[in-house]
Amino acid sequence: MGHSRSLPAWLTRTLLALALLVMAGSAVFGAVVVVQSHLTGVPESSDRPGGVLDYVAFHAAARLVREGDGDKMYDLTAVGRVETETVGRPIGGETVLPFFNPPFVAVALAPFAGLDLSSFVAVLFALNLVLFVVTAIVMEKMLALQSRRERLFYWLFSVSLFPVFALFIQQQLTLWICLAWLGLVSFETRGKSRWAGASLALGLVKPQMVLLPLLFLVLHRRWQTLAWFGAAAAPLVLVSIAVVGPQGVVDYPRFLLDSTSWETNGINARQMFGWNGLIADLTGDLSPARAVLLAFALPTLALVAWSWRGDWHSQLERLPGLMGLSLIAALLINPHLYLYDMTLAGLALGLGVVQARRRDGSLGVWPLLAMAFWVAQLPLPGADYYRGFPLISLAAVVLFGLLWHGVRQGREASKAPEVVRTTERLAA
Repeated sequence: MGHSRSLPAWLTRTLLALALLVMAGSAVFGAVVVVQSHLTGVPESSDRPGGVLDYVAFHAAARLVREGDGDKMYDLTAVGRVETETVGRPIGGETVLPFFNPPFVAVALAPFAGLDLSSFVAVLFALNLVLFVVTAIVMEKMLALQSRRERLFYWLFSVSLFPVFALFIQQQLTLWICLAWLGLVSFETRGKSRWAGASLALGLVKPQMVLLPLLFLVLHRRWQTLAWFGAAAAPLVLVSIAVVGPQGVVDYPRFLLDSTSWETNGINARQMFGWNGLIADLTGDLSPARAVLLAFALPTLALVAWSWRGDWHSQLERLPGLMGLSLIAALLINPHLYLYDMTLAGLALGLGVVQARRRDGSLGVWPLLAMAFWVAQLPLPGADYYRGFPLISLAAVVLFGLLWHGVRQGREASKAPEVVRTTERLAA
């Protein structure tokens, strides 16, 4: 962009100072909310339907493994019994909070299942805090921020996102997926395929979230990356089979798919943020028909598949943008996507910035887009988590469009040198 389109320096400084101040205030407010949530504890939250905290399900599944009943972690009756014992009453009066993660996650948490719920939450909080810092540092290095002002904006943006607060309130596992996608991009762009594959295996805490990058790697015959992914995944699969048996591993995907049509146990589309949540918010239908969802999901996947075309060298040049686009697509088509998972939309936005900086060395309009996304993820006046936030879903759709446009521009730019070389050869 030419300098003629730039904002006056004084206005830029004023807007930046205002943005930093607002994000700092939001970060403090969010920290207070998270601390208050954990001080209040589960019993108060569980008195109201929907006021369920996800770590109760993690604790229940880990207890079942510890007590030798790991094969029952997807049995709602067994899980409900353990949750009621832990909390002292049925969740929400009648709800069971299902455990949706693979069996190896419950096995990993089993050593802490003997702790009381407060201590168990403290362990998860400490782990998530470490993961957040590591993820943020890796992302900062990829962004190659060049000034103190840019770094301050980045860190305040990261710690003040509303989905991040939700993640720490629920103590969810979304940051493992952030590291999986970041590791894939970071290591592949540096030619470290082994580490890229092993990193991607971290995303198996929610297997549906690594399907698209796996398909991308298969399409481009990245066998070494896939082999190391398989090597990292194999022990997790074996542990899962040991706990729930071969049939249990087969039944797990069916359990996830069946849950997408539930309207009980804290699940309905209006609490979610992919295409299903957006359609549910706009139509009021708590369970949109699968045919309707496919009408949105299939074109989304088609655009992503189009972006994957090309030789590996050209794809590697655009890998941050391609994976940002693929990540947003994975979110939009995910039928089980909650507010804390929208932390991944922030990661996709960051990958878009990385691509922009790699392309022309400039941040361009991305800081303004980041602020627009930040505003969109705030709760609407008078709304709450259980009614959904349509604006953040709309923001994800817009971000998908922007990333796809950027990838398309990158494809066109990469073709230009080849056209020049071809013309030169013909002239010769």
